[in-house]
Amino acid sequence: MLPPIDVPIKPYLTSLKELSNAGNAYAACRVAWELLQCNRVDGLKSLADRDLKKSQAGDLSPEQKLQLSLRAENSMGEYQRTAKVCEGVGKDEATQAWRYALQGARTGHVPSMILYLTIPPIAQQPPDPDAMAAFNAEAHGFLEKALDAGYPEAFYIATNALARGDIWKTPIPKDPVRALAIKFALKEVTLESLQDDEDLGITLFIRDMKLSETEIAQARRQANPMAAKMLSREQPRSLDIKATLFRFDASQCEFSN
Repeated sequence: MLPPIDVPIKPYLTSLKELSNAGNAYAACRVAWELLQCNRVDGLKSLADRDLKKSQAGDLSPEQKLQLSLRAENSMGEYQRTAKVCEGVGKDEATQAWRYALQGARTGHVPSMILYLTIPPIAQQPPDPDAMAAFNAEAHGFLEKALDAGYPEAFYIATNALARGDIWKTPIPKDPVRALAIKFALKEVTLESLQDDEDLGITLFIRDMKLSETEIAQARRQANPMAAKMLSREQPRSLDIKATLFRFDASQCEFSN
């Protein structure tokens, strides 16, 4: 049993880490998630202060002031909630989220794989050679496994990675046709209200990648089994696909793939 969500996590970390080190993927994922949030505290505080300052500017219309005030209130609330959860967690400890996501991912736990793929090793300051080496060795394999499991989050990550030929600067085979296939497949789980935006994105992608009619037809064929995998997990046209990664929360650590 994992601890409740949004409670101060420090009293639970030792036991969770012990479970993680013993091979418990759910505990590993939860430690990674919590430490990742704790590593954001300073950034959330800076964002909250910046939004508050903007809302107090003297040259705002009433509508702008209301909008910015609401944003500042939300930013401050997010900072205060996260700071409370992370009270007592040191900065050095918070940078170790990747280690626990990796532990969970290595057990075959797909939510841990997705979480791991969202933690850029290039963001570690100073750079952590262990983090870079692990990511270079294992990130691509985790992405492929998460795709096979049908997680839309994985497909969203893969679209950009395959188009660029890297995940957080870690090289993977560049494959714009497969990236286009994923874009076609993602449309099947994307909200109806966002379909026009997705169509425009596909049109621009085809133009920018200079894809031929033959390649477009190939991508459409590849898209069918991809869409079927996602639809085994999600309802048709039910997601704001650009927000899929941001819906990942601690509760998903308890998913058994």
